[in-house]
Amino acid sequence: MRKAEYIIGIAQEMTDGRLSKRQLCRESSDVIHQRLLSLRGVGEWTAAYVRMKCFQDPTAFPAADAGLHQALKYHLGRSEKLTADEVRQYGECFAGWQAYATFYLWRSLYEDV
Repeated sequence: MRKAEYIIGIAQEMTDGRLSKRQLCRESSDVIHQRLLSLRGVGEWTAAYVRMKCFQDPTAFPAADAGLHQALKYHLGRSEKLTADEVRQYGECFAGWQAYATFYLWRSLYEDV
């Protein structure tokens, strides 16, 4: 039920003109991220994902994403889970291309790859 409330709240902001893609497209990635986080029900993962998909921001990096953690763990040959700081550090290795790296890492988890 809460998710429905969040979606209705976001839709209301868009209907009222308080939230618009056109307005946000004029802003920096950081401003877009903070505006998205200001929306009730939107967390770090959602803000990064919206930046990746809706705003095509190549620097967006959902550092808390479980699939991203799994892919890095697998490709690094680690047996233990990576810390959030470690994932962020690896994200810095892809500076400017974090979103692309994320998609490739996610895709690498599929069996047919």
